Amino acid sequence: MYPENYDIIAVQGDTIRWSKFFIDENTGTTFNFNSNYNVELSVRNGYYPATLIASYSKQILPGMTLTSPGGLTGGIGVASGTTGGTCNFCIGWSFSNEMPTDRMCKYDFKVNNQSTNTITTLLRGNIQILPQVNYIQNLP
Repeated sequence: MYPENYDIIAVQGDTIRWSKFFIDENTGTTFNFNSNYNVELSVRNGYYPATLIASYSKQILPGMTLTSPGGLTGGIGVASGTTGGTCNFCIGWSFSNEMPTDRMCKYDFKVNNQSTNTITTLLRGNIQILPQVNYIQNLP
């Protein structure tokens, strides 16, 4: 049953990556991210209307194949194929370096089915950023 809860714990300044496989709760089959969907990932300091830290939105176009959002150094990203039900998530190191430490930020991942004008929250949870013990500067 949606939404699925998934909490993340990471170290400040690390690149955070995770993948999730989604099943369509209505049919019991693999969730098909097709051209009717717009996906959105949002991170806030707390529950709405708390300050929005960042958001990422992407329309999945016909035939589009997205890979894991590699090389991301700032902001957040979501990638998925047009079939297969898997989404790959990434929060870049420069973005996680600016997130507040030792507290829980909230995030959610929604899909907007544009043909039926319905919004479904597939994934939500907490992101806890732990402070660094040793700082290593990233080189360009």
